[in-house]
Amino acid sequence: MRRIDGNYWINLVTLVASVITVAGCASWSDRSTITQTKSPLTSLSDDSRAAMIEVEFIPILLSESAQGLTATPPETDPAGEPIWAALPSNIASSDTSSPSDRVQSLWQWVDETGIEPELRRRLSENGLRIGRVIEQERFRSRVQEMTPVLDEVESFLAKASVATESSQGQQRIQMPLGRRKELPVRNPTRGNEVALVRLNGETIGQTVEDPQYLFAMTASRGRSSGELRLQLRPEIQHGAMKQTWVGVDTAMRIDQRRSVWSLEDLEIDLTGDQGDLFVISSLESSSGLGRQMFWGTMPDGSIQHTMMLVKFAHIPTSVDNL
Repeated sequence: MRRIDGNYWINLVTLVASVITVAGCASWSDRSTITQTKSPLTSLSDDSRAAMIEVEFIPILLSESAQGLTATPPETDPAGEPIWAALPSNIASSDTSSPSDRVQSLWQWVDETGIEPELRRRLSENGLRIGRVIEQERFRSRVQEMTPVLDEVESFLAKASVATESSQGQQRIQMPLGRRKELPVRNPTRGNEVALVRLNGETIGQTVEDPQYLFAMTASRGRSSGELRLQLRPEIQHGAMKQTWVGVDTAMRIDQRRSVWSLEDLEIDLTGDQGDLFVISSLESSSGLGRQMFWGTMPDGSIQHTMMLVKFAHIPTSVDNL
């Protein structure tokens, strides 16, 4: 039998190790050349998987005396008729109705019966009014007549939220289904304020510091295909920022937030199809929450009544969410 010396085994082991190394490198190189095909699902944009709503804040200027807010009477013309100085210049001079009558006229094209009667009663007690616009063209035309024409400076100040306490302009909000988003309806108020809410037949007051009135919004699928359900809960954020621990999946993180007065009993539930338009505002002679959310004072002392329009611009389908 032939005797195999130690050098033979050393050379054999070296050769096998070299083959394994070369094969490994070749295998790695081959995997890198595989073409990565793009899944057809990734062609769907984030926008298509989420609902899209359009929110518009419509300012309507009112004379203080028209609402009985002050004892100062309006100026009169030579014939003794009142002059509503706060009315926009684009309203026809032949329209002699009061600002309150013009606001009231908008609701003839709004269906308020879609809101549950009990909820509608609670909202009304707090000076809030909601409905679905059934004649959008006529409604929009009337709103345009009542909206003041702003010059460049006034328009800039309104967009910057400097000239008024209320929210201004129009915005598109992407609403992933089931995820909360916040919609401020007016700028934060400096100092202390007493917020009044009527619940269960009782008026509840709470002193809030630097309050911010807003709607907490959550979108979900409606009762049938193609319907969207949008829940809007009135909230009042107030006080200084505080650090709190918040659970996220299996971990905890520090979050900074203000104290919140969440009004669950006044949560609004809107259900509709794509293209539906809803209006949320306050009663013409409102007090309490409706007034605090949708009324503001202009630099010249005049009163601005704001109407909030919410349009269901896009509703995701079942295919979009695959």
